[in-house]
Amino acid sequence: MLRYFSMIKTKPLYINLLFTFLALGFHAYLAHEYFSVQNGEATGSSICNLGGVFNCQAVSQTTYAKLWGQPLALWGLATNFIFFFAQIMLVMRQEIKDVWTDLTIYLSVVILAASGIMGMINLTQIKYVCIFCVSTYVLSVLNIIFLKMAGLQYLPAFRNIKSALTEKVNWIAALCIPILVFF
Repeated sequence: MLRYFSMIKTKPLYINLLFTFLALGFHAYLAHEYFSVQNGEATGSSICNLGGVFNCQAVSQTTYAKLWGQPLALWGLATNFIFFFAQIMLVMRQEIKDVWTDLTIYLSVVILAASGIMGMINLTQIKYVCIFCVSTYVLSVLNIIFLKMAGLQYLPAFRNIKSALTEKVNWIAALCIPILVFF
């Protein structure tokens, strides 16, 4: 069953795990900032407020900072957590590598698409820039590059999307994202 996943290089995958871990940290900090600002608990300036247009707190107060009532930082945190777990499973669990490889590929594309959308919104609609947000956008691009360097092949995975959608593991992981956000 390891049709197109048998030649995975672990060094780029480990580097990508580090990038995903950094993204988790950025999202956790941004979620903390969001709730601090929303609850009126923000004291002084945050570490990502550099003055002028570089103001994370101002970005967190825009209407674009939430999706379905939850801060985007929480959505990013939950998605990157599942993405991180899928990459660890990809390295550790040889017998189910297809499922975890597909999930890793799909989540990397979802994260990149979300970053692209938020990057465009940031450029066109918001007059402030969040340095940590931009860092997560850059990390999402690096995820794709390093996963490709690790040997993951995107086109065959998307050709296999119909069978991947029927896999229970993929659905369980996909359902974990909103569950994690709402808890």
